[in-house]
Amino acid sequence: MGALCLYEVVKRLVVKSSFTAEGLTGELHQNPAGPAPVAEETAAAAGATPDSGQQPQREYPGRLLAGIVLIAAFALGVDWLGFFVATAVFLAAFMLIGGLRRPLLACAIGVAGSFALIVIFMRVAYISLPLGAGPFREVSLALLRLLGVS
Repeated sequence: MGALCLYEVVKRLVVKSSFTAEGLTGELHQNPAGPAPVAEETAAAAGATPDSGQQPQREYPGRLLAGIVLIAAFALGVDWLGFFVATAVFLAAFMLIGGLRRPLLACAIGVAGSFALIVIFMRVAYISLPLGAGPFREVSLALLRLLGVS
């Protein structure tokens, strides 16, 4: 990964390339999960240029700040909450901050994702993770017993 980054830096300095990777969505003119395209009059009123056919991208500095704070809170709280609980809360909260409007789905994905990471780290890679303190430690130990990790 470091070699790839070095290659990109050198390429941009030497070739002066301003290429931006767009991935699979580069050919799309609208977000397929978003609302249907609007008429040109409505788009012009919203600030889009009529010839571009695209609405300007909205920015969410509050969400960005909340995400940064959440990452810092995870880093500071993982020793106290334990990896499983802290990761489940982090994943669910990050999705909600990002705009997911279904809290039960976010919680289910958070718990499932945290469980999957526990299995990968502790059963496959044999990496020791923080167990937490107090009742959170008991949750972690019960989960480890369930997975057969000693």
